[in-house]
Amino acid sequence: MSETPSGEDCALPVVFNPWQARGALHEERWVRIQFDEVWDLRPSVTMTAAEFRVARERLNVSGEWLAARLGVALRTVRRWEAGASPLNAGVEREVLALLDATEAFVQSVVQTLRQEGPDDSRTGGWQLLVFLDDATYFAHHPDGEWSASWHRAAMGRVAEQVPEVSLEWAPSHDTSAS
Repeated sequence: MSETPSGEDCALPVVFNPWQARGALHEERWVRIQFDEVWDLRPSVTMTAAEFRVARERLNVSGEWLAARLGVALRTVRRWEAGASPLNAGVEREVLALLDATEAFVQSVVQTLRQEGPDDSRTGGWQLLVFLDDATYFAHHPDGEWSASWHRAAMGRVAEQVPEVSLEWAPSHDTSAS
């Protein structure tokens, strides 16, 4: 028989917590789970309702978009943001993965710009396109999995890191005007 941890919650050394890495004040919490006399320690959900909403806003996506991405109803996202329903670890992992993917995208664009050099000889900088709406975004990126609002926020973060960037509206692909 294996030795069981003592107490309701087990104090273990703090491991990497992505919310701490992002600057949020947060403690790692652990829960004890028993499976047929084998004790397992797993991290509990650490993202609060407020952190969940801040993460969605950081991604600059709508509740509808996030609900579709997570495979839940919009009402569920609203309840998580309000703290009326608890988040589960799978949702937390997915939201953290979205934040990480966004950061990786931003850093990739920044790195590419710095490696390739300016594309505008008049200003010595770059002109990057952003999209007014989802229809225009998907006309330019038919296989895109994000939204135009996410792309605008990501490009805004690129512009913060590379001041020589100017953001320009992408041309509309409005077929009704022709």
